[in-house]
Amino acid sequence: MLKTVEASPIQIGDMRIIPRARAIQQIDRFRGFFWARPMDVVIETPESTRVVPIPDPTRTVVMACCGLCAAALLSALIERAVTRR
Repeated sequence: MLKTVEASPIQIGDMRIIPRARAIQQIDRFRGFFWARPMDVVIETPESTRVVPIPDPTRTVVMACCGLCAAALLSALIERAVTRR
């Protein structure tokens, strides 16, 4: 289901760059679903290996919207409980 996939490496001189993504894949008999989001980039040089994370603004916005919806629902429930008394 949820797995990390790597694209083919890009070689630039003695530096090797490997983009990675987090992917969800669901396939059944008649249809399939695939969703991937960038996760990080691995930069390999002869001296070191670095992992550079890729920020995902869409995920941040979705989490903020979920938080706002939860706060609105909670405030509506509290208001309803207070006005019933």
